[in-house]
Amino acid sequence: MKKLLKTFGLLRKYAYICSVELLNKTERSMKKRKLEKQLIKLGCSFHRHGGNHDIWTYENGRKFPFARHPDINEKTAKSMISKAEQNRGK
Repeated sequence: MKKLLKTFGLLRKYAYICSVELLNKTERSMKKRKLEKQLIKLGCSFHRHGGNHDIWTYENGRKFPFARHPDINEKTAKSMISKAEQNRGK
């Protein structure tokens, strides 16, 4: 019985690891440099380095955090672009 439980536990861990890897492969991302270029075109600019994020400013002066990861989640990137468009010249 103990051997069966150990085997089941290992299989469960293996299945979890495989599912996490599949999620990471299907998740779409955008390169940080490409997103930076798009935000600069929309009037955003670098303000300063923070603890875990860089701080950028919109065209109207409001500040927002920008992650230092080389790949940014696509949904996060789209959200940042839409907020930059909304804060343009206000």
